[in-house]
Amino acid sequence: NAIYGIYSNDVEESVIEGHVSKLRKKLRASLGHDPIEAKRYMGYTFVG
Repeated sequence: NAIYGIYSNDVEESVIEGHVSKLRKKLRASLGHDPIEAKRYMGYTFVG
């Protein structure tokens, strides 16, 4: 939300999903679990 705003129509969701997917993969390899929770229609939360 800080970057694109809430419900911005100018941003393709697939771009954000792609970045989060790569981040999750790196964190999973490093931490051994996925510390990011997806919240439908709201975004993502770091749950540690």
